[in-house]
Amino acid sequence: MRRLYLLALMSATLIAGVAALAVSSSASAAPKTTTLKLFFKEISEGFKSPSGATLGNNSTPAPGDYFSEAINAYTGTSAHHSSAPAATASLTCVVFDVVNASTDIEGICQGNIAIGTSMLLSVSKQNIAGSLSNVPITGGTGVYKGAKGSVKTKAVGNNSNAVVKFTT
Repeated sequence: MRRLYLLALMSATLIAGVAALAVSSSASAAPKTTTLKLFFKEISEGFKSPSGATLGNNSTPAPGDYFSEAINAYTGTSAHHSSAPAATASLTCVVFDVVNASTDIEGICQGNIAIGTSMLLSVSKQNIAGSLSNVPITGGTGVYKGAKGSVKTKAVGNNSNAVVKFTT
């Protein structure tokens, strides 16, 4: 009888412990919002053919061509930012339709922002002829695993100020 009582007590304690762990896990799983202000300084950009040949400035891209951009990202804005890059970013978009070469080039884009040992990731359909001023964050790695949000940019000459806002 005493053994049955101890077994019941241990079972109840175990169930209470699992319940407490579940409650604390769900409480700590509340989304955390992060906002980063970055100055994006373009390293390179341009359209290329599927073979990698650079398209001329007056060339109209065709389906299968791609746009790629490499960026150094500095904390702050164009007016005041860090002296060394805090992150790097890249964006590659493959053209799938050219409705109007100057205003409407549809592409599937994949981008990332590498910050330390983690990355913010994006996969989206974009108008490449536009400014690419609102790119969604669709995932992440490391501390940014499961990130969702957006990268909103505003052009400053050949560069841009960016607000990166996401939840993890």
